[in-house]
Amino acid sequence: MEKGRNSLQKTVKIGKYLVKVNDAWKIFLFIGVIVNLILNYNLKQIVNDQEFSLHETNIKVYNLLIENRDLKAANQELLNNMVLFNRSFEDFSLPIWNKVKRGYFFYSNYFNPAYEEKYFTPKGLNRYENLGKTNYNVTDVDCATICHANDMEVALSGNAKSYTEPLIHHEDGTKYYVKVFKWRTIQNNKDTLVYGMELPKDK
Repeated sequence: MEKGRNSLQKTVKIGKYLVKVNDAWKIFLFIGVIVNLILNYNLKQIVNDQEFSLHETNIKVYNLLIENRDLKAANQELLNNMVLFNRSFEDFSLPIWNKVKRGYFFYSNYFNPAYEEKYFTPKGLNRYENLGKTNYNVTDVDCATICHANDMEVALSGNAKSYTEPLIHHEDGTKYYVKVFKWRTIQNNKDTLVYGMELPKDK
């Protein structure tokens, strides 16, 4: 009976099994090794994933920097081409601009230095900051609609024509009228450009 009790004391229960004490510590050691391997593997996997994610992020940032550099270069080339195409107006004393027709709207495509000096410089702006805008982006709906209708008439008919158009130039929103002369050109056999020139007040 005493021998049986001593035999039981040399066993431990693991799950539903009775295991001898001499074997139990080996099992626990084995389980510990396995758990340690699993934890180390997961930790390495996490580190590897983070390193890969960081590497991938660096590649994306680098590609964005390259893309931004290329866009700046392309934009500068477009600006240079714009000035080159309109070089005959660069030294003209009267404000001149043009808009390119895209669908239903006309987008500002060029302003000569005289236009910049009169309308943009007093506001601390330059002529390039207003490119790509429509009449509706820079003035109220009533003024924009009148200017847009005149642009559309010239674009569709191809006939040059003078108009009196409203402008809002003053900081307090005061509206005043200017006499403009508009004409159409077709660039590269596809782009419809509508030019405008502000006429002197005594004309």
